Amino acid sequence: MQTPPWLNPADPEKQREVDEQTAARMGITVERLHEIDRQTAADQRARDALSRAERIVDDNPKFNKGFGPVTPENTIAPGEVRDHAARQAKYEFWTRLRVDYVPVTRGEELVGYLYGSRGGNSAGFLPCVAAHGNRNKAASYWQNRLTETCTMGLSPEEAVRYFIGRPSDAEYGEVAADTEVAVADTIQDLALQLNPGVPLGKGPWIQDGTSPTGSPDDRSNGWGPLVSAPPKPPFPVETTSPLVFYAVTRENTVLGYLWSATTENAADYLPRTAAGADGIAAGGLWKLRLRDAFGAGTSSQEALRQCRNAAPYVYDRFGIIGPDAIEQSAPDLAALRHLAEQE
Repeated sequence: MQTPPWLNPADPEKQREVDEQTAARMGITVERLHEIDRQTAADQRARDALSRAERIVDDNPKFNKGFGPVTPENTIAPGEVRDHAARQAKYEFWTRLRVDYVPVTRGEELVGYLYGSRGGNSAGFLPCVAAHGNRNKAASYWQNRLTETCTMGLSPEEAVRYFIGRPSDAEYGEVAADTEVAVADTIQDLALQLNPGVPLGKGPWIQDGTSPTGSPDDRSNGWGPLVSAPPKPPFPVETTSPLVFYAVTRENTVLGYLWSATTENAADYLPRTAAGADGIAAGGLWKLRLRDAFGAGTSSQEALRQCRNAAPYVYDRFGIIGPDAIEQSAPDLAALRHLAEQE
């Protein structure tokens, strides 16, 4: 029987080239990479030597506690599941804390900013709207690089400094060796500094483990200050005015339409029927951006322009208004609704 190709040993020279690329992405030497491989193999052998009854395949308390007899050792403590999740190798994107940041450049062109929260667990990449190239791919590239630094155990502040002077990428840029770390009060301020007139939005209600009032999400740590804060009202969603609109797309599929009235202060997102649940879900981000713009006193037409130029969200499920998207018009809302209902 012929041995499957994936079980055959790789050519030593090709394997060395692959190892060098992997080590370079991790920012370590090939020797350190081989040391990690040896330790991983040793751990695997030690695990295989245990009986199945002794193996723990997941240390998440929600999977290995709460079953069987009710004992202190078998009871999930308040906040234990959340603490477990916080230990996983992943930075959060949103934060209300101050952030350290560095510019990512490609030659003389500013590609975006890498940032890391001070004292928190948030780090991310904000792409520059005016930069050439695919902003979504640039954001994905740098988010992947940040995931690597998180896996290495670096804090967000350390991760920002880690990339200074690292080898550049021809398409997605670099953090120059002579870069000095700067500070911004919030990522919203940083976003407006990078892309004037294009707010980032406020993000989820819970950030850094607390609500906007400072009340902790984990109630085992107390309730914190309790404040009633009614949501800001949105733009009117009905109008008799002619409209201008953009298609919101994801991977060449139209999810819905973001529109503004031309003679009234009205705006909304209209999901495309053929996009199903994906079209409806995408409206969450676009309606939030319109709500934020309304709360800031922005007109509906200016809000539409801001959304048109907004940096891609960290997750692509909400779609984008593509860089080549053309502003379209409709005689009224009924006509746009008819378009959205077409297969």
